[in-house]
Amino acid sequence: MLNTINLYDPRTMLTALKTAPPAQTFIRDMFFRNRDAVNTEHVDIDIVKGNRKMAPFVATTKSGSVMARDGYTTNSYKPAMLKPKRAASDVDWMKRLPGETVYSGIGPDERAAKLYVEDLLFLDETITRREEWMCVKALTEGRVVQKGDGVDEVVEFPLTVATLDAADKWSADTGKALTCLRNARRSMVQACGVAPNVAVMGKAALEAFLANKEVNERADRNKILFTEIEPQLPVASLETMGVIYWGYMRDSGLYIYSYDEWYVDEASGTEKPMIDDNIVLLGNPAARTSLMYGAWTEANKQTGSVVTHVGERIPRSWVEDDPSVRWVQMVSRPLPVPHQIDAFRVLKVV
Repeated sequence: MLNTINLYDPRTMLTALKTAPPAQTFIRDMFFRNRDAVNTEHVDIDIVKGNRKMAPFVATTKSGSVMARDGYTTNSYKPAMLKPKRAASDVDWMKRLPGETVYSGIGPDERAAKLYVEDLLFLDETITRREEWMCVKALTEGRVVQKGDGVDEVVEFPLTVATLDAADKWSADTGKALTCLRNARRSMVQACGVAPNVAVMGKAALEAFLANKEVNERADRNKILFTEIEPQLPVASLETMGVIYWGYMRDSGLYIYSYDEWYVDEASGTEKPMIDDNIVLLGNPAARTSLMYGAWTEANKQTGSVVTHVGERIPRSWVEDDPSVRWVQMVSRPLPVPHQIDAFRVLKVV
């Protein structure tokens, strides 16, 4: 006897999600490749601060020197919940879908199933875009603002943001972009021992870099500035993410990227660039980071039992009567955590 597949079962919904086309996730995929879904509502954030202590000398007749464990702080946060949802009713099930021919012969049942999958993918994409926004804010502002209906919290990270003096800005005649990047790299290595190898430039920062006098003086010297080295991510992936790979800059050991992606700001209702026009983000994909997901607990309506969901996405679906409406919802509690925050730095260069 064959088992009937329930299209709206959570396991079936999760399978459908695996085929979902991703939103633009350049920063998330570059710097937050480690995913960690915990079984508690709170996530523990360890911020690592490196040091360069050396083993002390001792005489052969003395016992070994005790070296204290230090260099990190731990905070516990409860990630705000994301749970967008969409409703479909008989009006949607009877109406022709976009791209559907007038005489397709598709019935309400089949149309409802197609609409359900489309809604499922749409909700997943909105969460993915929010994850990208959170990752960008964590690495470019050192804070993730969780503000919405019933929630108003800020998770902060001790990020170093360096604003250049007017004479040092890359757009100034006296600005030296290459010297600036070398000095920033050296300072970061000293702070945490992890050298940055990626630079993501905003629009104005990139234009100032390309027009900078020091850059142009070095650019023609037998490719001392840029060399032909493969990017950190596959070129095919970059082309679908609105990303341009400009090349590897041997002068400071950096892969140079620009990132054309926007989001709709809730406060103003306007589109804003993911990467601020005037900044350069320096970082290393090998730095310790995590995209963490808090658990979500709910009561099962049928059984009355309490269930804790652990994972990146929890899809849900239910039906309401009078009027007849099927709801589709996606639940997630993400929080990007740059544990080695000193491995990242922002330069305001314009």
